[in-house]
Amino acid sequence: MKSYIKNLFLAAIVLTFSGLSFTAIAGSDEQSKTVELKYVGTINNKPVFQLIILEGASDKEYTLSITDEFGNTLYKSAVKNNSSKKFMINTDEVNLDDAIKFELVGRTTNKKITYEINRISRTMEETAVVALR
Repeated sequence: MKSYIKNLFLAAIVLTFSGLSFTAIAGSDEQSKTVELKYVGTINNKPVFQLIILEGASDKEYTLSITDEFGNTLYKSAVKNNSSKKFMINTDEVNLDDAIKFELVGRTTNKKITYEINRISRTMEETAVVALR
């Protein structure tokens, strides 16, 4: 009987996990060919994004500002053409349920390239049924 209960317990396994992924939404296809924002992973459970400005970009220098959904500036700096920078979002200070915007403004053309980052959380549940012999 003990073996039967043990096998019955193993027969009904429920796996639940929660995944965390991010989406970045760019302005247009033309802009996304010269500027890329990628989610590259986490460090100490904090998301890391990489901003890449390719050589074919229309401006030689941009002003980058990172803001939350309320318009608070989290970071502001000048970035050059043909460069790459990584950014870690401090989840102790920024709520990941809020949208975060990366906005690049060309110094000479004043063209804006905006990326919005939203967190998408998924829960997947599986049930396995095993035939006992």
